[in-house]
This record gives sequence, structure tokens and C-alpha cells, in this order.
Amino acid sequence: MSNVNDGLKATSTAIGAESGLNLGSGWSLDEKFRTAKNGGRFLGVYGGSGVAPAPGGTTFLTGPSAGQAYTGGAFTAVVFNTSFDDASLTANDLKLSKKIALGDASTLTAAAGLYTSSQRVAMTWNFNQYLMQATGDKPAILSSTIDGTPGFGGCCERVIDATYRMTSPYASLGAEIGPWNFDGSVRRDDQKATGYYRKPPTSGAPYDLTTLSTPGSSGVIDYSIGHTSYSFGGNFRLSPTLAFFARYSDGVSFNGDRIAWGNPLDGSTPIKLNEVKQFEGGAKLRFGPASLFATLFQAKTAESNYDLTKQQSTAFHYSADGIEFEGGYVVGNLHLNAGLTLTNAKITGTAPGQEFQLGQTPQRWAHTLYQAAATYDFGPARAGISVQGTSSAKDNTSGTPVATLPGYAIVNVFATYAFTPAATVSLGVSNLFNQLAYTEFDGASARAMNGTTAKLGISYAF
Repeated sequence: MSNVNDGLKATSTAIGAESGLNLGSGWSLDEKFRTAKNGGRFLGVYGGSGVAPAPGGTTFLTGPSAGQAYTGGAFTAVVFNTSFDDASLTANDLKLSKKIALGDASTLTAAAGLYTSSQRVAMTWNFNQYLMQATGDKPAILSSTIDGTPGFGGCCERVIDATYRMTSPYASLGAEIGPWNFDGSVRRDDQKATGYYRKPPTSGAPYDLTTLSTPGSSGVIDYSIGHTSYSFGGNFRLSPTLAFFARYSDGVSFNGDRIAWGNPLDGSTPIKLNEVKQFEGGAKLRFGPASLFATLFQAKTAESNYDLTKQQSTAFHYSADGIEFEGGYVVGNLHLNAGLTLTNAKITGTAPGQEFQLGQTPQRWAHTLYQAAATYDFGPARAGISVQGTSSAKDNTSGTPVATLPGYAIVNVFATYAFTPAATVSLGVSNLFNQLAYTEFDGASARAMNGTTAKLGISYAF
């Protein structure tokens, strides 16, 4: 028996160790290790259809009116019932570095290291659907032939048990010479994925975990993939209060369980990566208690994934240009910070058959983002308020914008009090004014940020 009111639950038991050794003559060796046993559960209700009159003969199935006829509006509610059976991660980072004095206060720093990790992804997804009364207060389940059957035609019932092992050697070199500061780095990531996944049943077929052992019911995960990332940049200090900087980087992220229902993962077909190539440059200005940063940026992104809502693999290329402003001001115990990002983004490449999206703004992409915060220290206490907002954005479900997600401004407040240097109590309230902030629309229902939420915590360091 599952209770949707349980919502999201996460558990984590972790242990780690760090050490730093000074080997003399500018050499140092750093070791970082961490292993975590992670798991959890998520239950939530998602709209599977719009509201429509209930079919003739519909009755209440639950609630005080159970068994009585119902003639009002109804909609399909899909219960996301997912289990994170194992999401454990073990990681280790070993780094050797050398700092060399060049004279005239100039220095050269070189480093090389090896990062390794093993990530387990074992999940079970159940999406059952029910006919629900369309009301804003304590809706009842209605009698229907769909009650308890797989939602969305059985598309999203799935089990995966995979392990992703990463081996990443890296090296970096940095130099400080007078008003100049240069650095560059390179990293090679090689991933080995193994495991299995249960393929989705045919439309409307019952979901039975025992079929995992049935020949042909599971897909094999067995592939290797790698990428070399790099970054280099520099900073020039024109005066003690003004500096200019620039950087170019190439980074990548590897897909995991989301692509298990797209292309075969047995090594017979290439596995695509998500890659970002970005240039940024700007200026940093400090004058007295104030600071102002301005950054111009251009990013080229290649993204490949699997769209659960459309049941198809996706491949997009994006181009984004923009400018970001950040500012800060300190007056005694009062700290003020604010930021503004203006972006112009468009789709520059698609998978075959999706070319009609070329030139469009990526879905849910807001041109303007902003945030501001004020914090004040009262001795052992601290209090603050922040606001984060966005302009409107377009969402689409078929390549053509079909909805406008209105802009919003979310206000958050917090306060902390340190009874001792080790013991602290904190209170935070998110979305103080209960702003309705939509973040997604799929044609039948919309997703919004959480309403007013309060969190009280006590921490003790030892």
C-alpha cells in the first residue's frame, strides 16, 4: 500500500576521508575519498489528461459518497510511484601538485591527478492511473476501467540496474606573472557502463516484475565512452580596482538511465554525449565597499536525451548569447547582492524530422533571470531576505509553442542563531507570499514551484 502524501524521501549514509601531505620543495599530495549509500522513494500525482465530463454511469469509488452516482468533471491522474533502490556512489581523487617560484613574486603551479568513481543506478518505476474527481479539495477516486492500469499506455513502467564506472586523469598549469594570471587544464573522462534495463511493456500490457527473467524482456547495458575536456583563460589586472578576464572551455556530461529506452546500449551503436563549448569574457570592478562584475558569454550546446513525454530520442543543438551582471555592497553588518542575466537562445540543430524547430527559442527558456538578497548580522544571529525571478517563457509539446509560462518573483526569508560556535538553529521560509510560479506545461497539465514552505533545522558540529 502506497500513500501519495509520503512525497519524496531520500536516505544517505556516507563516510569520507581527506589528507594533505607537504612533500617539501613545493610538492604536495592530496587525497580525497568518499562513499555513500543512497536510496529513496518518490510518490506524486501528475495530470494525465485535461478535465472533461465524467462518463455516464460513473460512481464515487472512495470518500463519504462511495457508491453514489457522479456526473461532474473528471480527469486522469497518474501516480508516479518510483523507488530509488540503490543510488550509491564511491569516488576517489588523488592529486599531486608543484608550486615553483619564478622570482619577482611570479609563480608557476602545475598539478596532475586521477579521479575514479563508481555510480550505481537501480530504480523501479510504476505509473498507475486513476479517474479522479475534478475538485480543488479532497478529490475522490471515481469508478473507471482505467483504475490501477499503467499510465500513458504503459510507456514508462521500467526497471534499471546499472553501474557507471569513471576513470578521469587530469592535469593543470597556472602562472601568475605581474598583473597577468593564466591557467589551463585538460581532463580525459572514460566511462564504462554495465547492467540491464527492463524494456517498456506494449501499450496497455500489465506490468509484472517477474518478467525480468523472461528472455527478451530486458536490454543489456554494456558500452564504453570517453571524451577529452579542456579549459584555458586569463586575467589582467589593470589597476588594484579593475581587472579584465576571458575564458574558453569545452565540457561534457554523460547520459545515464534516461537513455535506456532510446538506442541499444549493448555497444552496437554510438552513445551520444551532452557537450558545451563556451566563451566568456568581462570586467571586474571594486570601489570601496561596492563591487560590480559584467560578463559576456556565448555557449554552443549539443544535447541528446530521451523524451519520456513523446517516447522518442531527442538530439538538439543550441546557441546562447548573453550578458550577466553581478553586484555587491557592504555597509557595516548589512550585505547586499544582486544579479541579472539577459540571454538570447535559439535551436540551431535537430534530429531528422524535427527541422521545423530550427530558429525557435528552446522550450521553457526565459530571456531574463534576476536575483537579489540582503543579509544582516546581529552578533550570533543572522537574518536575510532574497528574491529570485524570471521573465515569461514559452513551453511546447509538439515543437510549436503552445503555452506561455508567466514570469514570477519568489521571495524567501531565513534566520539563524548560533547558541555556541558548534550549535546553530535555523529557520527558512521559501516562497513567502505563496506565488504561483509555473515551470512546465505538457498540454494537459502544468507544473508549478512549491507554495509557501518552512524548514526548521538544528545543527551541531564536532
